[in-house]
Amino acid sequence: MKRSKKEKRNYGSKIKTAVALALSTAFLLPGRASADADILRVGDKGEKVEELQRTLRVLELYEYPELEGYFGTDTRSALMNFQKEHGLEVNGVADQETFRAMDKALDEFYPEINYIRTMRLKTVGDDVKALQQVLKTMGYYGTRPDGIYNANTASAVRTFQFDYGMAVDGIVNERLVKKINSVAASLRPLREPTKEQLADSLPENNANAEKASDRLYRTDAVKMQWSAVDKAWPLGKVMKVTDVETGISLNLKRTGGINHADVEPCTEEDTDSLKEIFSGTWSWQRRPVIVEISYITSAASICGMPHGENNILGNGLNGHFCMHFFESTDDDGFDLTDKAHQKAVDIAAEYSFNKE
Repeated sequence: MKRSKKEKRNYGSKIKTAVALALSTAFLLPGRASADADILRVGDKGEKVEELQRTLRVLELYEYPELEGYFGTDTRSALMNFQKEHGLEVNGVADQETFRAMDKALDEFYPEINYIRTMRLKTVGDDVKALQQVLKTMGYYGTRPDGIYNANTASAVRTFQFDYGMAVDGIVNERLVKKINSVAASLRPLREPTKEQLADSLPENNANAEKASDRLYRTDAVKMQWSAVDKAWPLGKVMKVTDVETGISLNLKRTGGINHADVEPCTEEDTDSLKEIFSGTWSWQRRPVIVEISYITSAASICGMPHGENNILGNGLNGHFCMHFFESTDDDGFDLTDKAHQKAVDIAAEYSFNKE
């Protein structure tokens, strides 16, 4: 087939363009063959690199809090440490063999919890240890998994239950095990969760929360640091506290607490108001509240379960309540923030109830 002069010129131009693009690609990506499309190395960027960095962080090899999505020297160094630990070729290149080894290593951090019994305080066993490990990987449990269901484990479970809209009781049943396994599968790098796991990993619907959102408006509450609150709210002083979702106010006296405030209702009427805030039943649920401290409206969070010692007589209950502020922690000696409390503090900093 003969080509006209114009067609020959166009054809020659297309050839030159194709050659130029090929040469440009060769110079920009030296040594990269089409067969290496799934291999990651220095200079690469994108979602796959971010997934690699997320994996290295779970494996406690990548310390940076931000996942840049850029394969730089820090990522290469962390990757080489992994390859060295697992007997792989230490070349700083993430190939398929390295990814397979990583996926296997993640099993230690995301063990599947096999439900064999209900777990609660004083339960001991490998199932408890697997539960602790998964909760630790997801950021709920802060100490070394030991297979003993203690107060720290119960606190982590309650926080998870709160975050995912479940009944907050600190008890692990079959339904909760399924939820934790599904959430872990949806968060685990390098492996796609099943459709069932993905659907079950979502927080459960909370009709009350949806109704409450219609009654909220923005407020001037600030996230006052606990160190400042500790000085401004000394033991024995009474503060006015308002629940942001119901608008119910009551007076609470600080009676203790080192890293957060232990508070008690001043009168039976205050106790009734607090119980009304928690829908008539005491629970470990965290509630966003605001506190008027020294002309400052501070965001806070309170749980609704009386426990421990009480100092005020005649207020209709035994025990005190824990109230957390920004950067406050538990008094267990581990200096760990309660994620559910901090989440409630964030909500309180943005909204308050409009009685009008």
